[in-house]
Amino acid sequence: MVVFAATTPSKSTMQSYALNFIMTGDAAVGESQLARRFTKKEFRTDASATVGMEFSTRDMAFERCVIKAQIWDTAGQERLGAPMTKAYY
Repeated sequence: MVVFAATTPSKSTMQSYALNFIMTGDAAVGESQLARRFTKKEFRTDASATVGMEFSTRDMAFERCVIKAQIWDTAGQERLGAPMTKAYY
């Protein structure tokens, strides 16, 4: 599941937006690698499990605006992920 929220643009000449994504899912299905691929353009097959939450960003230019995507990657373990997701959401 991916949850996102957009903020209002700033009052500068170039519009800027922030999109916040919270990635949740079962353990070992690839949420961390999806986030890594999107933000760093990397993919690792030997990655370790996420503990808690990981945060990464990527800035993208689109027409006359800048979009900052903020990705929160939650731990796949149900006992850790659900309470943390609610706290950050």
